[in-house]
Amino acid sequence: MEFLKFIYYGLRPARLPREVKLHIGFIFHTEEIQKASTFAKLKSFCQQYTSITGSRALCTVMSPENPRIREEMRREGVHDSEFANRLHDLRQWADIGYHGHFWKSDSRSYSDEGNQIKVFNFSPTDEATVLGQFQAELEWFTSNGFTINSYSAGWWFINPFLMTLLHKTKIALDFSFCSQPWINNFWAKDFLKAKQVAFGESFKMQDQDPVYVQTLMGCTVTDYPMDFVRVINKSLKSERVDVSGMITTHDYNILRHRDLTNAIKVVRHLAGQSTVAFCSEADFRRIVPRKIIV
Repeated sequence: MEFLKFIYYGLRPARLPREVKLHIGFIFHTEEIQKASTFAKLKSFCQQYTSITGSRALCTVMSPENPRIREEMRREGVHDSEFANRLHDLRQWADIGYHGHFWKSDSRSYSDEGNQIKVFNFSPTDEATVLGQFQAELEWFTSNGFTINSYSAGWWFINPFLMTLLHKTKIALDFSFCSQPWINNFWAKDFLKAKQVAFGESFKMQDQDPVYVQTLMGCTVTDYPMDFVRVINKSLKSERVDVSGMITTHDYNILRHRDLTNAIKVVRHLAGQSTVAFCSEADFRRIVPRKIIV
C-alpha cells in the first residue's frame, strides 16, 4: 500500500486549492498526561509544533476530577500536585482547555460502553451527573491556576444540553462538531446539515458564546502528508474560500516514534503551503463567525 501511494502521489500530487484560505489549529484530546511517557511525547510535539508554525497547539485535558483519570493517577502513583506541575510545564508550549468524558456510574467499569454517556444514550437523568462533573473539573482547573476558554467533547458528545452548559459557564470556544464520516454523532451532523453550516464554517448560537469551530480532520500518521490533503480536498465545498478548524488526535496516538514523526510531517507539509495560516486559541477567539444561528 505504501509503495502504491508513493507512485500515486508521484503522478498525482495532492495540492490544496489556491483559492481557499485555511486557518488551521492543532488540538489534542489529552487523556494520559498522568503517564510519564505520554506526557514526554506530547511535550515534544508541542515544542516542535511551535518551532515550525510560530503558533501553539491546544491541549484539552481530562482533569483529576474525572473519575477515570483519578483511578489511573492512583495506578501511576501521580498526585494532584504532579499532575498540575506537568500541566503548567506544558502550558509553556501549548494552550490548555477542557476535554469532557462522562460516565453514568463510578461503580461500573469505565470501559463499559453502556456506562459511557454518549449522544445516543444520553437521557435527562444524566444531566445532574454531567453538570456536577463539569463544574468540579472547571473548579479544579481554576484552583490550580488555569483559565479555561476552550472545550472539546469526548466521544464527540455534543447536544443541546452541553451547548447550553458551555454558554452558561462562559466557555469561549468549542471544538466538538465534526462532519467527517468516522464521527459517531448523528445529532451533530444532522444539526450542521439542517442549519446549513458548511465544512470549516464557524458559527454561534444567537450571537452568544461559545464560538463553535469545527474539527476538520484527524491527524494522519501515515508516511504521506498528502493523505491529509486528499481528505481535506474531498471535504471542501466549491463555494467556500475561507475555511477554519482543527486537526485532532489523542496524546496517546503519538506514543510510537514513527507516529510522532509522521504527525510532525503533516505539520511541516502544511506550514509550507502559502494558503495555510496556523492559529492558536487566541487567534480563533479573534475570528468573527459570519454564521449566526437563531
